[in-house]
Parts: sequence; structure tokens; C-alpha cells
Amino acid sequence: MGMQDSINIKRTHIEVWSIYPDKFAEEFVLKACEKTLDLTEFARYRRFKFQQDRHLFACAHLLLRHTLSRYHNTGPSEWQFEYNQHGRPKLIKHELSGKLQFNLSHTKGKAVVAVGNTQLLGVDVESLARSTNPKLAKRFFTHNEKNDLFGLPNGKNRQQRFLELWTLKEAYIKANGFGLALSLREFSIRGSGRHIYIQFERPWKDTTKNWHFCLSKCEQGFVVAVASKFLLHPPSVTFHEFQLTQVANFN
Repeated sequence: MGMQDSINIKRTHIEVWSIYPDKFAEEFVLKACEKTLDLTEFARYRRFKFQQDRHLFACAHLLLRHTLSRYHNTGPSEWQFEYNQHGRPKLIKHELSGKLQFNLSHTKGKAVVAVGNTQLLGVDVESLARSTNPKLAKRFFTHNEKNDLFGLPNGKNRQQRFLELWTLKEAYIKANGFGLALSLREFSIRGSGRHIYIQFERPWKDTTKNWHFCLSKCEQGFVVAVASKFLLHPPSVTFHEFQLTQVANFN
């Protein structure tokens, strides 16, 4: 079997899977964690002080493991990860290590996992209920982004645009694994719809070439952004929800 055959996803496609933790009972999730998470993950799960944070972490990491198993004949509990200095997980001791790209993001009420056979991949999710104080934009956005944002009427349109810019910028940083090494003010996200692109405010060790961006339709009160680097042409992106009908496979 060739490497392309061993990854059950097309080379020009990215899939984003979502989970809404409130749809899963805590007791059920705990049992799934005991069967699925590794010792490091389970220890992190136990360290959370607040039940809501613990439940979100558990659902996010269970989603990650079960999502990866959709694309390779590996059981959810068998995946092994290591983390870079910014906390980004990657596969170890697996034939797909460094080949199958994936990224995880979560916020209160939702977690998402993006998977793709791309060069680089990042995803970010935020709730539309999140505070969007103008001071945050002035602190973290570039001149061009602030002009775009404050050119909109104050209200829902401006709030949504703030969160779109924020998640797109976070998704790009996560895709590259830069973390805090690259300030949000050192690059701009421009455009909208199918024509979203990146501009750097100063010379940087990356180029704008071959970067592609996608936004969800802000369904169920959340916005999801995907950033990917692909050398051929823009990949297609589809969004899916982890359904309760799949519970039998969740544990």
C-alpha cells in the first residue's frame, strides 16, 4: 500500500469536525476518557479545577483521536502524540507522522479538529458571544485591518468581522507553529469570502505564496477559520458535526 492510499482523504481536501460538549453527559465522557486518552492526557484532564473546562478538554481530545481514526486504520486509543514548545501536537511512532496534517482548537461550547493531506494546517474557533472590545483591535490588529474593521457600522457586523480576523490570524500562527514568535500585528488578513489572503508588515521567514484561508458560516453561534499551505491549488474545505448517532463509536 502506498502512502497516499494509506491516508483516507483526498490530497485537495480538508475536513473540519466539530463537537458541542453540552450534548454529551459528563459521566459518559469520563468513561470514554478512561478507555481512550493516554496517561498524559488523562492527567491533564484531572488537573482542571472547573468541571466545564475539564469537560471541554475531554471532548476536544476524544474528538481528535476519533477524527484521526476516520482517516487511517488506527484505533482512537492507539494514537501517540508529542507537543512542540507552543503546545501543538504531532504524531509520533506512526507511519503518518509528519504527513497527515491536523490541528485542534476549542472554546467554551465547541471544539474543532481540522484534518488534511496538506503541507501546513491550522484551525481556530471562537464564540460570537465573545467580547470584542475596540481596545483589543487597536492592540493586536494592523493599520489595514483596523481600517477594514472600524469602517463597518458598530454592532453585530463589526463584532463578527473582529472574530473572523482574529480566528484567521490565530489559524495562520497555529498552522506554522510560530506561537508568540510572530506578533498578530506583524501580518494582515485581507479580503473576504473566497478571496482571503495574507500580507506581512515586515520581512519574515515565510512568504504569502500558497497560503489559503477559509471561514465557516458562523453557524450555531461560532466562527471557525482554517489556514492551510498547499502547493498546487486551493483545497476544498467541508465542515461536519460529530453526531450523537456516533456515540457507539465514541467509547
